[in-house]
Amino acid sequence: ELNIYLTNEEFDKAKENLSLAAEQDPTNEILWFSLGSVLDNLGNSEEAIDAYLKALEVKADYFDANYNLGALYFNQAVQGINAANDMWKPRMTKTESDEQKKLENDAKALFETAKPYLEAAHVSEPGDVETMRSLRDIYARTGEDDKMIDINNKLKAISE
Repeated sequence: ELNIYLTNEEFDKAKENLSLAAEQDPTNEILWFSLGSVLDNLGNSEEAIDAYLKALEVKADYFDANYNLGALYFNQAVQGINAANDMWKPRMTKTESDEQKKLENDAKALFETAKPYLEAAHVSEPGDVETMRSLRDIYARTGEDDKMIDINNKLKAISE
């Protein structure tokens, strides 16, 4: 039944089923992860974060939950950077400039929040290219050049 809802992208029905299942079996990390994914697809970021965190409480090294949680924060950070860039114009008022700086700082904080989850995912599955690309971007944006170069070298080695 659940697979039918997911296949048909009936995320509200999938959410109801997964919520019930996860509450009945709270030590099943796969149910919490699946609920997080459905909530993420519905655009309920805060609830998705909670579900992913519950999956990680059950199994801290669960690749999918670490990756999705890191990716969620990463994507929010990129949206913040894009919003800050969209605000730019040659002559900005102090208020506009302050607002832009806040968006940039909030985005940088979200990259920092994403980092430990993506690092945990990388430890679980060191060969996952998407995780490495995200980490490379985070390290570049947070000024961790040594880590960025290290990951970049790993990515080059894979592509050769």
